[in-house]
Amino acid sequence: SVTLSGTGAYTGGSYGASPAGLTLNASTGAITPSTSTPNTYTVTYTIPASAGCAAVPVTTSVTITAAPTATISYSGTPFCKSVATAQSVTINGTGAYTGGSYGSSPAGLIINSSTGAITPSTSTAGTYTVTYTIPASGGCGTVPVTTSVTITAVPTATISYAGSPYCSNVATAQSVTLNGTGAYTGGSYGAAPAGLTLNAGTGAVTPSTSTPNTYTVTYTIPAS
Repeated sequence: SVTLSGTGAYTGGSYGASPAGLTLNASTGAITPSTSTPNTYTVTYTIPASAGCAAVPVTTSVTITAAPTATISYSGTPFCKSVATAQSVTINGTGAYTGGSYGSSPAGLIINSSTGAITPSTSTAGTYTVTYTIPASGGCGTVPVTTSVTITAVPTATISYAGSPYCSNVATAQSVTLNGTGAYTGGSYGAAPAGLTLNAGTGAVTPSTSTPNTYTVTYTIPAS
């Protein structure tokens, strides 16, 4: 609504605005921001002619501010918990969207509330909702926007050959025992020094076709 004050026979006039784009009630002067085009307008109230006095225009200014928008994202998600460097957020938007603050839920994500940068290595593994709150400005209230980010636990694994040592006359392939946590499967096996008949995919060894020796078998957990 508009506030109208005056002296004499100032009531009963009409309202108008320029330029075009402001939703304005010509009788009451009430404006509707949501259906108006963002801009600065001159609103004119015309006191009606009366008692020999001509109509009198009076003006004021009103501004409609575009509601700010924003999007946030973390291009590297999911992040492995082994990543020790801070990972920045990408923010884009329109209007007065900068200068807000960041938060996350549930608890466990190490996040800089000013910059939105996160630190995977000191965070608890899990999936989080990060919220950026656009600050109130220009008559617009705060606006929250969200994105998701995942911290993955570092996988672990152990391997062993239950029958070691093996006699060189054992012709059947001897399987490896693999245990672990996280995304530890799907890796590959290798051995040093050369001479061990080893299946790189399964880790099985064949003693009868291997050179007698002591070997170090390495299982490499794949990146994930």
